[in-house]
Amino acid sequence: MNEELVRRAALGPGMAVLDVGCGIGGTLAAIGADFARTGLNIGDDQLAVARRSVPDVNWVHGDAMAMPFDDGSFDRILCIEAAFHFPSRRGFFEEAARVLRPGGRLVMSDLLVGAGGPPDLVALVTSGLGPWPDPYGSEGPLEQIASGLDLEVEDVTALVAPSFAVLMGEEAVADPLICADGGDRGTAALGSLCAGGWLSIVYATGQLKTP
Repeated sequence: MNEELVRRAALGPGMAVLDVGCGIGGTLAAIGADFARTGLNIGDDQLAVARRSVPDVNWVHGDAMAMPFDDGSFDRILCIEAAFHFPSRRGFFEEAARVLRPGGRLVMSDLLVGAGGPPDLVALVTSGLGPWPDPYGSEGPLEQIASGLDLEVEDVTALVAPSFAVLMGEEAVADPLICADGGDRGTAALGSLCAGGWLSIVYATGQLKTP
């Protein structure tokens, strides 16, 4: 997923790259030091790991809803398996458009649950993997709420779905409650949602609109 989304970002040497919801920094470490790299994360524990692992990145504690950066600070924004943790995707898109430079691009992955997705499985994901404030995408389709961005969305569920059984085992995907660890239960619950046809996994690429 990292490799595919980075490819879609079409990075060029010297670009200023921001990873929103950067976690422990794996994506920015993978793209290398040819870029001015900044990682933004709200969790201090993860940032501490990132700072130890990849010291030559500007690691910043902050909120995706109110990024601590000036307008037009970045050429590219990455957001990999993080946007579903944010209180508002619409708010994130507004902030992304604000901090992108003319010609800038956002590349992200996201998870969305369709109508009828079992709340008990959603609750297992939330309790095991962290906040999931709007799993059903109540704000509307991503393309419609991406203010300031021309957003193209691709459903890649069929490509990603087999990975859950590989990671967790088919028995856990069939019954996440057999997992002793909360994080494992959350991941297995994602697999259950996927197997039931309720979960959509999407890649989105957004170009900053010309004023």
